[in-house]
Amino acid sequence: MGSGTVSQTGVNHLGNSITQAAKSDLLTAFTAAGTGAATGTMTGDLGGLTLGPGIYKGNTSNYTITINGILTLDGGNDPNAVFIFRGTKLTTLDATSQVKLINGANACNIFWKISYLPGGSWVNIGPGTLFRGTILSEKDITLKPNASVLGRLLTIDGKITTEKNYIYTPTCGTPTPTPTPT
Repeated sequence: MGSGTVSQTGVNHLGNSITQAAKSDLLTAFTAAGTGAATGTMTGDLGGLTLGPGIYKGNTSNYTITINGILTLDGGNDPNAVFIFRGTKLTTLDATSQVKLINGANACNIFWKISYLPGGSWVNIGPGTLFRGTILSEKDITLKPNASVLGRLLTIDGKITTEKNYIYTPTCGTPTPTPTPT
């Protein structure tokens, strides 16, 4: 286990049994996100797309998931709809990039599995991006200034770098409401 920084009100569990249990749970989740046949293949930028529930993998073994614009995830009015994205890198551009949820999609059920590949694997959430879901990464996660995340940032063997960010834990079991125009 590496170094850790704790906020003024936090408790440091670095290297103790709580940390070990959490890492074991993370490894279990990471493995589970890698099981199951893909129901869709990602090619190119996901910005501008609307996707339904499913397991999405890159069209190559060294696939960078890129979101430049708005990626809309449509839960199909199923609050239990699950979205899994598998790649070796994840990157968003800037404040024009976001993951938008509609029709009952819930950030608790969105998983971004980023596997290690020699030569570079990382997550880079661009400045001002609005991102949703749980990132399960084998390596580093970086949030650029003013990026917001509704979800979790978890790394197996890397570091998480934040700078002036907003990170919110989603309320699981409660669907994300879809705004109704008035």
